[in-house]
Amino acid sequence: MRAYFRRRFTHLFVDEFQDTDPLQAEVALFLTAADGREKDWRRCRPAPGSLFVVGDPKQSIYRFRRADITTYQMVKAIIVEAGGAVVTLETNFRTLPSLVEWGNSIFDDVFPGEADLYSPAVHRLLPGRGESSGTALAGRRVITVPDEDSTNEKAALYDSGLIARSIRQALDEGRAAASDFLVVTWRKNRLHLYADALQRLGVPHQVTGGSAWAQVGELGLLARCLRALVEPENPVALVAVLRGELFGIDDAELYAFRRAGGRFSFTTAVPREGLDPERSARFEEAFGRLRRCARWLRVMSPVAALERMAADLGLLLRALLSPGGNGRSGTIGKAFAVLREAQRELHSGAEVADYLEEMIAGQREFDGLPARAAGENLVRVMNLHKVKGLEAPVVFLADPGGKPRQRPGMHVDRTGGVTTGYITVKEKTGSYSWKTLAQPPGWEAFAIEEKRFDAAEKNRLLYVAATRAGAMIAVTQRTKRKGDNPWEFFDRYLEEAEELEDPGPREAPSTGETTIGEENVREAREGIAARWERSAAATYAMSGARDIALSAAELHRPSGTGEHGTEWGKIIHFLLETAMREPKRDLTDLARSALEEQDLDPRRGAEALETVTAVRDSELWKRASAAEEKLVEVPFEICLEPDDPLLAGREKLPAILRGVVDLAFRERDGWVIADWKTDTDAATRRDRLTEHHRGQIELYASLWERITGEPVVERGIFFVSSGEYVKING
Repeated sequence: MRAYFRRRFTHLFVDEFQDTDPLQAEVALFLTAADGREKDWRRCRPAPGSLFVVGDPKQSIYRFRRADITTYQMVKAIIVEAGGAVVTLETNFRTLPSLVEWGNSIFDDVFPGEADLYSPAVHRLLPGRGESSGTALAGRRVITVPDEDSTNEKAALYDSGLIARSIRQALDEGRAAASDFLVVTWRKNRLHLYADALQRLGVPHQVTGGSAWAQVGELGLLARCLRALVEPENPVALVAVLRGELFGIDDAELYAFRRAGGRFSFTTAVPREGLDPERSARFEEAFGRLRRCARWLRVMSPVAALERMAADLGLLLRALLSPGGNGRSGTIGKAFAVLREAQRELHSGAEVADYLEEMIAGQREFDGLPARAAGENLVRVMNLHKVKGLEAPVVFLADPGGKPRQRPGMHVDRTGGVTTGYITVKEKTGSYSWKTLAQPPGWEAFAIEEKRFDAAEKNRLLYVAATRAGAMIAVTQRTKRKGDNPWEFFDRYLEEAEELEDPGPREAPSTGETTIGEENVREAREGIAARWERSAAATYAMSGARDIALSAAELHRPSGTGEHGTEWGKIIHFLLETAMREPKRDLTDLARSALEEQDLDPRRGAEALETVTAVRDSELWKRASAAEEKLVEVPFEICLEPDDPLLAGREKLPAILRGVVDLAFRERDGWVIADWKTDTDAATRRDRLTEHHRGQIELYASLWERITGEPVVERGIFFVSSGEYVKING
């Protein structure tokens, strides 16, 4: 397999290599190894010119998902030992010289002079662009949270409001586009405050790294509606829907409905007396919609019904027409995708309701998703771990609360030949206190080592934060509870920075009115129809390999297997597969259950076992059993280009071919491929059957060679009913 992919990918380029975990490094070195037989990736040496990696160890910040800087250093050493060159990139073309020098002055004192196990060496950057002039959005700024906003929540509310007003001012004055701004927080639990502040001022934005569900009110409306449907006798759930934004029935109307004898159950009739016609019509309309939605829940899968409900209730259109509609409607679409993925475990509408409510409550994280393609003019709002590799002219290091304070509970050592992990078991005894129940011997030393790795990675996180801005960076600081601020580190480097000026109250821009005429509607419908037609057009074909090998006429040739021949063939294939995988297993009960599953007489078990025994006594079976590598019922799949000779005469589309090889085993010179055939008339029609199946076994052998990159030295057909094995010449 390695040889096949090595031929297919002769040159490997890996970007952001500092994010590589040991498994990914193993794959890269196995694919590029000069010695394809080496089994230890740490001993592999890339063939000249086969491997090119780009990475910045100062941006190695994903240790929590195994992308340890140790792996980066190890692979770098392997490349150097194999004769590879290390080229240092030292010019920064995106950042103003003043910010480049500011970053150098900070991290000259942070990173060591020589790389060690925990940290890369210090490396000063050179500016590659000139200093900007004539713009207010340049240089360093500081946002100082007032003393009265002393809690983390209040500090974030002040901070998010000022940032949103500043961005709104820049957009209103035409000094920047929304995509020029990047808001970065250390944690993700208060990202929604920054999104809300931007939303109120009509600033287009996208949140990444947090839970975006709660920011889309339409999902909350849908969840409340679903809860009322799955609990039809719960009057509280129904009233919450009726008096909400979906139906807008006020308390006076609800009171009048109840006084008229109405029941808060959508399955009951609306009173005809004691309720004025207008109010009665509103309840009739609401109950009718809910009954229709309940019917969909009964006859469709819960998630499919939920999607139909959202469309019928106008929630998608409502989201799209709201401020930030691109992100809101896209997030609803993503919610349905997440629910579809989870529906294997969600067997009822009630379980879907629980799951959706957990999503909205923030128990299930998800990044916001725009409905339209990327490249939109949006302010990006994200936590620090999501920001690496990104940049923006103006960056805000925001949310001055929640500085991480973690005691080591686990340590992983990847420095040796074998990765070793050490973990403690703790019990939470309070909001910020834990009791250790168990720990490995020598944990104190491991904890000290883990703290060193953790401290070094926190320095790299600060480096990433400080180097995202191209023209201006604004860092939020606090005068009280400074120790809670994850950006406190930058305080002494901001002494000469100007305070970010508050532009004062701002308002969201008026969206104005849009007149839609019949011509607009017609054009929109035609456009939708055209897009549906394009999306429905096939971009690839799928086919069974057997269909390619046999002509249409041959495919429908009358079979010689007799009544229930297909079912009998499945049973024999299954028993042969089991016999090869588990040679010592008694197949008696298995044969009986297989016959019952195929609705065949269980008394034919003896016949099936006799057939299998005859095959096991054959010379072919003995050869396969003696082989070091043998495979049975091997599924395969391969994509063929439109001009592949195997697709001659077919539609010019890429095609995915699928099939199953009954038996494959490797002998000294190469692979042997065999196909079981259960035709009952094989003894009298062997030659004709051989010609009939020849194309299939030849195709399977050819595809096996393509997929594995190894030769097939023998191919043949084994006729089970007669016990004959016929070799097919290639």
